[in-house]
Amino acid sequence: MSEPDKTSTPGEEAMSELDIGSTLGAKSMSEPDMGSTPGEESMSEPDKGSTPGEETMSEPDKGLAPGVESMSEPDNGSTPSEEAMSEPDIGSTPGEECEYNPHDIVIAHTAILVAQVLALALRSQAQLQAENLFLRKQLGLYQERGVAPRRPGAPSRWLLGLLSRWFDWRGALVVVRPETLIRWQRQGFRLLWRWKSRPGRPPIPPELRGWIRKMSRGNPLWGQERIASELRVKLGLRVSPRTVRKYMVPRPRGGRSRYDGQRWSTFLRNHAPHVIAADFFTVVTAKFDLIRVLVVMEHGSRRILHFNVTEHPTAQWTLQQFREALPWEHDYCYLVHDRDSIFSASLDESLKGFGIQIMKTPPRSPQTNAHCERLIGTIRRDCLDHVIPLGEIHTRRILGEWAKHYNRGRPHSSLGPGIPEPRERPIPVQSHRHRLPAGAKIEAATVLGGLHHEYRLRPTPS
Repeated sequence: MSEPDKTSTPGEEAMSELDIGSTLGAKSMSEPDMGSTPGEESMSEPDKGSTPGEETMSEPDKGLAPGVESMSEPDNGSTPSEEAMSEPDIGSTPGEECEYNPHDIVIAHTAILVAQVLALALRSQAQLQAENLFLRKQLGLYQERGVAPRRPGAPSRWLLGLLSRWFDWRGALVVVRPETLIRWQRQGFRLLWRWKSRPGRPPIPPELRGWIRKMSRGNPLWGQERIASELRVKLGLRVSPRTVRKYMVPRPRGGRSRYDGQRWSTFLRNHAPHVIAADFFTVVTAKFDLIRVLVVMEHGSRRILHFNVTEHPTAQWTLQQFREALPWEHDYCYLVHDRDSIFSASLDESLKGFGIQIMKTPPRSPQTNAHCERLIGTIRRDCLDHVIPLGEIHTRRILGEWAKHYNRGRPHSSLGPGIPEPRERPIPVQSHRHRLPAGAKIEAATVLGGLHHEYRLRPTPS
């Protein structure tokens, strides 16, 4: 804000006796006083060509003194206290618009406000009183006309909070309420205290944070003490349980989360080795005869325990197949099958003598026996869809050869991938992804006359 003219007339000093919030004081700036000087007439009646939405003080008179001209009314959408102390852009011309970084604008405004505060300290008390009176009159006009001020920015809030320490601000506050200024002061204190209370300990490495989250997510029954003990005893990492709690996966309060307990996959893996499944499917021969195939599989390893074919299946024939499939000492507890009439009540009672509990699927719900249904689909896609069975004996020979390939040579993605009955120990992954180990070669073996192949590493003959 520029300094007002030193040669002010008594008409200017008469403005100090006017009431701040009164309507008479507002009108005294729209109708010029008879004894006012030409510099004061700039605040008289506005231009006749202005629209009703324009402010009466938006265009100052050409006869204003330089000190008064810089105090013309700001834009309608800005705060009076913020605009009155702002400084126009020096490097831009009236016809061009400059683009600045918002961070640079905040820094520039803060620097300008600090410079203005320093300039105020060097001015006389009479000049500051006159300027305060003039600014109060402008605020009175804003309140009289109901103009909504713009929300002040961070530099303006900081300056208002700083100036409020030097005088009784409750009587001069017009733009904001006293509670607002008190809230700003408390926010500044919280920022100061946060800066002074910076964390003293360095954070743990990001890799260790990731392992803590992984342990918390993969072991929902573990707490902070359990994870901290696991890190200390097995990995040699000394981490406080409070630090572990900070990086654990958050769990909702008052309700159960989807991680509060074991997952279905964990439950099924724990019980799969003790569950077997059985089902029938139909094969059409070259003579259009229907052959029924019984297949029995183990859930845990996906291994085919037994299969057989017949044209006329009965309950006694099916019971004999289970006698051949189940060893004398076994660990199986449950058998899953559908509600086919072949699985009669007498058959289920006989199977209970083997120490097996029967679990029947709901009617018309093949998805409840999904593992066995998936096995039947694999048999059709990999074997029976590519051959024409000539009869019962031919079908048994084809399925026998394919079952050996399924159990001993076909990788299963659900096993890791892995093989249900591996003939040899798994081959370790090579150090180089695309090169064979030295002294080894690939050997291929045909299955079903070349319909499938099995590949193995064999040492190169010396």
